[in-house]
Amino acid sequence: MDFSILFTGFLITLFAGFISQLAGGGGAMITIPLLILLGVPPQVAIGSNKTSAFGNISSLYSYAKKKHVHWNWVIPLSAISLVAGWFGARFTLRTDPALIKHIISFLLLALLPLLLLKKTWGTEHLQKKRWKKSVGVFFYTVAAGMQAAFSTGLGIISTYILVTFFGWTLLNANGTRRIPVFVSTILVFVLFLLAGAVNWSLAIGIFFGQSLGSYFGAHVAIKKGNEFVKIFFVILVVASAVKLLL
Repeated sequence: MDFSILFTGFLITLFAGFISQLAGGGGAMITIPLLILLGVPPQVAIGSNKTSAFGNISSLYSYAKKKHVHWNWVIPLSAISLVAGWFGARFTLRTDPALIKHIISFLLLALLPLLLLKKTWGTEHLQKKRWKKSVGVFFYTVAAGMQAAFSTGLGIISTYILVTFFGWTLLNANGTRRIPVFVSTILVFVLFLLAGAVNWSLAIGIFFGQSLGSYFGAHVAIKKGNEFVKIFFVILVVASAVKLLL
């Protein structure tokens, strides 16, 4: 085991995990580019970073304690994420990732007017009609599949869908997403592992870094509230879109 690689993965995801909890997603936008810049092959960076989802589960306690988890939606969203993750991984093999990244970047930029003009977005729990939630389930399925396949930038899309179509706050969306993402990542991680695209030293460092970063990030996010989280969400939306366009 290479402890220098393990420590590098730990430090990167300690920071990324903290920021991800403040912004409602997007930690992979920090982790994967940095790993690639350090010389890690892209496939190995993505595969090893899948353990960050296992580390993310540490933040669930903080969200559940403050009642920011919609438990009645955990099983349905987990089932959707599992099936979507399988198809998303298969879709990756047949689609140019560069094309997908450009599509995602334009979607992220298209979200900005709503985020900035609608002051209550993500800060208040709203009642939504059943048909709107049904539309949200469809879009969440697509986003979950793409997140399992491409990782970067798609956690933010999933958060946006849960807030817009389900009427949840940013803290509700971030808390409830923990288990569905964990479930789908198990399947996708195994696929990367079988393909030899996981560096165990790096993966272990990422797991522990993400565990600590997510726990403390969730604590700060809950303490500061939805309005504070929304600021970080908007910043990361812009940063994610710009990074994907480059």
